[in-house]
Amino acid sequence: MSNMTSVPASCHCKAVDTVLEFPTTSLPLPTNICHCDSSRHVSGTMCTSYVVLASPLELDQFPSLVGYQSSTDLTRYFCKTCGCHMFGFHSPSSTWKVATGALDKIDGIVKVQANMWISDTLDGGLADRIPHVGGQQLPRLKEGVGSEELPSGWKEPVIAKAEPKSGEDKLHLSCHCGGVRLYVTKPPKDIPEHQRRFMRDPKRWMASNCVCTSCRKTLGFEIQNWTFVFPGYIFQMDGKPLPFDPKSPGRTWSGENDPQPGGPGTLQEYRSSELVHREFCGRCGATVFFWDEGRMQVIDISFGLLDHAGVGSRRDDWTMWMSGVSYTEDSINPSLLEGLQDGLKAVALDNLSLGLGDRK
Repeated sequence: MSNMTSVPASCHCKAVDTVLEFPTTSLPLPTNICHCDSSRHVSGTMCTSYVVLASPLELDQFPSLVGYQSSTDLTRYFCKTCGCHMFGFHSPSSTWKVATGALDKIDGIVKVQANMWISDTLDGGLADRIPHVGGQQLPRLKEGVGSEELPSGWKEPVIAKAEPKSGEDKLHLSCHCGGVRLYVTKPPKDIPEHQRRFMRDPKRWMASNCVCTSCRKTLGFEIQNWTFVFPGYIFQMDGKPLPFDPKSPGRTWSGENDPQPGGPGTLQEYRSSELVHREFCGRCGATVFFWDEGRMQVIDISFGLLDHAGVGSRRDDWTMWMSGVSYTEDSINPSLLEGLQDGLKAVALDNLSLGLGDRK
């Protein structure tokens, strides 16, 4: 019997396709779900997780990887073709990590120990929606490992006592490096018939969680969060609507853009199927958009990019969450999925189908 366990890992486009070896006795590998500001804005999702590799990574084997230093201690590597976050290097400890969603197997390989950096969310973020994994309640750490625990339902005292805001007409969003900076406006008062099924509250955009294989393999993590906004309600910083038309001259992707004031900046495109456009920041790797030429009623925006604006990372003032999770049959982490589903049931809208179509 081998003393090593092999685990395949890859991105969606397969430019990174490898097999990682872990000592069998070290399994399952511990991880913590991180909800910090950097994790949200560098990935596009509301939380991330990594596990430590057993041996150093040889970067020369993966020419498609782009490195981005998200802090003084951590450099993250993502695929320059499809945007999938794959690895991280922690310089103080000289350790390499792999993004858990890039793995092809989670069950028995990864064990979630805690939710951490909840203080950055101001409102509990997605940690409130993942109370347990594998039947075990997760500690809710204010910051990193060893920090104090926060109670369930915690909110930053300033926003816990604040009156709900009204009248704000812009919801800003940005990736970590600032190469992509945009804003969204409120839904229209009169919603067209063909878009009504995408709205449950006339004043808030809908939001949901997806665990499909395509989202996971272009993101690098198991849960992708989206908010659904009508085309024409997403704007560049100069006030011009961002076009979502493959024939538009405003949608040209050079792959080498520097941020342009008021423009789409560092956005890069990846076609995960013939009609599906997935867009990410080519400098920091943040997933930004999903849009389907066969379903143009709404554009999907990565929720983790939304500015919490002192209100909270869930932006309950602008969005309304569904309790359902899309494509549960694709999930490779049933324990995490079960915890998320249980956490959503008590707080979100009943499970309703938005007719989102095929996320390939």
